[in-house]
Amino acid sequence: VRVIGLSVDPVGAHHEWSRDIEETQGHKLDYPLIADRNRKVSDLYDMIHPAADDTMTVRSVFVIDPDNTKILDVNKSAVLCYGYSKDELLSMSASDIRPTEEVEGFKKVLRETREGVYSLKGWKHKRKDGELFDVEITSYEVFFGQRKVSLAVVNDVTERMKAEEAVHNSEIK
Repeated sequence: VRVIGLSVDPVGAHHEWSRDIEETQGHKLDYPLIADRNRKVSDLYDMIHPAADDTMTVRSVFVIDPDNTKILDVNKSAVLCYGYSKDELLSMSASDIRPTEEVEGFKKVLRETREGVYSLKGWKHKRKDGELFDVEITSYEVFFGQRKVSLAVVNDVTERMKAEEAVHNSEIK
């Protein structure tokens, strides 16, 4: 499995990003950036947060230190979805955005899945206001500067879960 970047910006902007990332992070991009100007791919895979403006692409993305679960970076979608400021999220750990009863299970999964790519379903996350929501998480082991970290792409699937439950309940009747 390889990581790709997906953007609604034109290809020319990708060259600027690549230079900026190399300059600020000290690491050259080793994955392709794909232009999705008409948002066909991002809409097809439900990657754009409903409250996002037209320039935002992916769902909530977290860069997490796998050793202590500290949140090292987030994208704008995470700020919108969770209700925290970026600074607040960067002062937290990945355990802080989970309901208390799921924290130990989360830590166990982290210990068992440190390498490669993994996908997690059936979890809940917690917004700043305390609201719980259903999530699916895909996590990738990547380099952030010179460090190996977890890049977690989080998709809020609450509405989809409600719709699936409604279909299931209607079939039972």
